Amino acid sequence: MKQFLRKARFILYPLFFYLVVIFAVPHLIKSKQEIPAEFEKKINEAQLLVCGDSRANRQIDPDILHKNTHLNVLNFSKDAWNLYAVSKVLKAINCENKVIVLSVSAYQINDGALDDGYLGLDCYRDLTFAEQFQLYKFRWFNWILIQDRLFKRTLFENNFVSTFGNYKREMNKEYLPQVCKKFRADLQIAFNHPWYENHYNQGIKAALLTKGLANLASLKNCKVMVFNGPISEDFEALATHFHIAETEQEMDAFLTEACKKVGITYVSYFNDASMKNNLYYNDIQHLCGTGAEVFTEKVSKRMVEEKLLP
Repeated sequence: MKQFLRKARFILYPLFFYLVVIFAVPHLIKSKQEIPAEFEKKINEAQLLVCGDSRANRQIDPDILHKNTHLNVLNFSKDAWNLYAVSKVLKAINCENKVIVLSVSAYQINDGALDDGYLGLDCYRDLTFAEQFQLYKFRWFNWILIQDRLFKRTLFENNFVSTFGNYKREMNKEYLPQVCKKFRADLQIAFNHPWYENHYNQGIKAALLTKGLANLASLKNCKVMVFNGPISEDFEALATHFHIAETEQEMDAFLTEACKKVGITYVSYFNDASMKNNLYYNDIQHLCGTGAEVFTEKVSKRMVEEKLLP
């Protein structure tokens, strides 16, 4: 036993030192939060902002919005970009006099969705240690993984510019519609889907969403529409399994009430039967180019109905 412990220390001591370093250093070094001048200029020039995660990045065509609204449109969304993180950016640049369309998805409310990429560093680094522990207490590997990413970003770059979305995108350029194709959908996809893992929708992520909505509501003379995107017919068939429908319904109920409190429009397209045609999709829950055209037209009409346009 003693011999085993003597050998183990050569592994345990470096591991302990590594953990101390990655958790301590980000607190000791003040990170920069510089917003690129190019990005701020594009925001100021635009009248209608499309932001959020992949539901906006792949499914809202700025060309169609521009045609329908006659407004300068900037789509600077990116995959897995959390509403809270987006709201921080808009608040930091004192965004005002804009129409804002922002996508939100189920992983942003489910505390069980902790796989790499489903909680950005711009959200994670704003949590207290107690909140981080509450979120990750049974997911040590995921906790160490995101803390290691935060450590490396802080040490080697010391800024979080990359969290500011696709700020190089120009109106009607670089928007790449997804290819329409057949896709495979079965229970294994639903079972392994990280958005719905360890279903819990009343914790840390819900609190972050609430803070994000407060940030959006505080923007001067801005009208905001938050939406939950549509899903394919095949994905709907999977939704009765593994808390999928339950998670989505709980998110819709939460956001309907939370948005109402702060005067923000919330629209859920999760149960929109007109958007469930599999031919509209690139995969089980992301629209292809054809579907994006139909969906963007639908979003345009809804903005008119909600009196969001100037």
